[in-house]
Amino acid sequence: MVRLVRVFLLFSVALGLFASLPMVSQAARTSLNPISATTAAAPLNQATVTPVVTDSDTVTFAQLGAREDSMEGPFNARYINIRLPNTWKLEPGAAITLDFETFVSGSAVSSEENVQFFAGSMDVQFNNVQLERIFLDRSGPRQVTIPISATAYTSTRIDGAHTLGILLDAGLNCGNDSQTSVIIRATSSLKLPHTLGTLSTDVKQLPRPIFQDSPLEPDVATIIVPNNASAAELEAGLIVAAKVGSITSSRIQVPLIAESVLSPTLRTESHLIFVGQAANFENLDAVDFAEGSGAEGFNLSEAQAADGIIQMATSPWNQQRVVLALSGNDDEGVIKAAKAFSTGNIRASSEPSIAVVAEVNSPDVLTKTLNLQITDVPSTGLTVERSFRSLGFETVSEFGIGGHTFELNVDMPSGYEMNDDGYIEVHFAHSALLDYSVSAMMVRVNDRPAGSIRFDDTTAQNGVGRVPIARGNLNVGRNRITISANLIPNTPCVDPNLAGIWYTLRADSMIGIPVRATRGRSVVLRNLATFLEPLTISNTLKNLAFVVPSDDPASWTVAGQLATALGDSLDPAFVELRAVNPEQVASVQANHDLILVGQAPDHAILQDPALQPIIPAPFAQGSKHPTLGNSRVVYRIPAELSLGYLEFMRSPWNEQRSILAVLGSTDQGVQWSGNALTTSRLRTRLNGSLAIVNDQQISVEDPTVTGDTAGIANDALGENQDDPIYREVIPPTKPEWILYAIAGLLVVMVIISVIVIIQAARKRKQRRI
Repeated sequence: MVRLVRVFLLFSVALGLFASLPMVSQAARTSLNPISATTAAAPLNQATVTPVVTDSDTVTFAQLGAREDSMEGPFNARYINIRLPNTWKLEPGAAITLDFETFVSGSAVSSEENVQFFAGSMDVQFNNVQLERIFLDRSGPRQVTIPISATAYTSTRIDGAHTLGILLDAGLNCGNDSQTSVIIRATSSLKLPHTLGTLSTDVKQLPRPIFQDSPLEPDVATIIVPNNASAAELEAGLIVAAKVGSITSSRIQVPLIAESVLSPTLRTESHLIFVGQAANFENLDAVDFAEGSGAEGFNLSEAQAADGIIQMATSPWNQQRVVLALSGNDDEGVIKAAKAFSTGNIRASSEPSIAVVAEVNSPDVLTKTLNLQITDVPSTGLTVERSFRSLGFETVSEFGIGGHTFELNVDMPSGYEMNDDGYIEVHFAHSALLDYSVSAMMVRVNDRPAGSIRFDDTTAQNGVGRVPIARGNLNVGRNRITISANLIPNTPCVDPNLAGIWYTLRADSMIGIPVRATRGRSVVLRNLATFLEPLTISNTLKNLAFVVPSDDPASWTVAGQLATALGDSLDPAFVELRAVNPEQVASVQANHDLILVGQAPDHAILQDPALQPIIPAPFAQGSKHPTLGNSRVVYRIPAELSLGYLEFMRSPWNEQRSILAVLGSTDQGVQWSGNALTTSRLRTRLNGSLAIVNDQQISVEDPTVTGDTAGIANDALGENQDDPIYREVIPPTKPEWILYAIAGLLVVMVIISVIVIIQAARKRKQRRI
């Protein structure tokens, strides 16, 4: 009985402790960590300059991005593309030093020292010019230096890159079990004597020399707008930023800054892209343009008042840099120049460094690739069929063992959808020396496999293969079609260097897409982690408008970051985005997706009554911090504390449009918000429609604001509240069953106590007897 009592006592204690714990739901387990009120704001880093990797004559394969590689016999080849900086002018005396090691295996290999060794040969080529044949007459490591002849200096590529080819011929392995392998070490190098010349300022070559993609000299560029930039000048700057994102794939940082932020160091080390009216810049007077600028702007005899003007000249601050001006004598001209730059195809005037833009015509309202008109599509739909040639693709052939990839883009117009499965019909030819069991073709749509096509003797000369495009695999906007061919010879003794292994993709290949006008309202998914998707439906960004304050250069820089990310995501052939100041937002709010950038008090639209039922976390009048009403813990936040706020919502003026608010309580907070969206490792931590950003810390909040907690949240965010101690919004509740369990336990304990007392009394009575 004593043991029974002890068990019940222990059970009652445990139940009491459990009952005293607060009951927290799964949804409330994640909340913002306490933030110290003493957190200091670091200075805003507007731009960084990447140092030059090397300016010496010797460059290793590793510096060119080539890894240590093994070539297996009997035949093989390796090619390295060498993109030299635009300022490098090669001088006589260039050479290649190969560090390699030869291995031979098999029963035919003799270990006797007096037996002559021969494992094959390697041809070394530069720009398709044969330089030397190296005989593999001994195993083990070797180093061979090969001069590059003057006749090999001329590049055969359109982009001007040089090509180094190393071709292995171990055909003697055929017919026996011996195997020759050669490892090319990454320590191999090229000696490239050079001088630093001036850069070409021919605008037809844009985006070169500003963006050259050379591993030997990283691209460093900066977009500059006037200190008092108008909304049109900011729009032009953001158009340029979007195109730069497309050109560079966001591999480098190209900030958009006000001229006042342009430091002497940045001005010297960077290519400069000035976007705005010439008369609004102080630095342009120092640039020796072919047609100079005066107090009223550019003075070109062939230009009219509203024309856009594109000029490029050598930088007066660094002879190995250029200055590009996308300008005009009024805002209309500036927009024309920026849009012309966004096409990537500039046509020079009589002076190669100048282009005058008279007019910029928008692409077709729907698409330039499917060539649909609204009246073309009946309500029942139709199948649009287009050849690859009509999409800008020409017949192409590739040679060599391994994989070969071809790409083309197809634009699906807004307002239309697939009403059935489509198809891609590939017309091709290939070598008859392939191993058909492993050689084949794969077709992907937006990186998703659509189907494969097998090779055989019947397809060698005139192959036709059709793969389906599943309904829904094509998105509104730009879609990427990828066709990959894997070519493996039917015997390793086929020499690919004799062009025996090849594949041809023909331009008369077809794509068929059944389309119809969109029925009903499409669902727009708004998630901060995938914010690019609903904002890039138009392949020219024509339905997107940035809203940026006119006197806030820090927000311009963040808007430039976002425009660069959008351009990288979409790869537009033409950019038509808009930019307005907060007081002009009414002109775009009904028909555009909006990106608000800056501090909340600068955006009166956040106080619009139509927005209040929709916005995830509303802002009180004049407050830089929002009301976070449904957080489990509400913090007292000092008004001066730097925090970033991200909110994503539908537009109350058009349900198919979205509003992305990239806000902050300070310039630094706005920058943190921009970084969270444009840095992939931070963006993966976003989810939902509301997030708070404190540098690298991101808190995803429940966007629902309830009537119970809104008042408490307002009080916690009051400007006179500076206590960093937090308090709970809703006291935790306990399940009702615990109360019944406690009551029942007490009853059981009373009964047991009575029984124990009675038994004890009986024992005492028995002892007396």
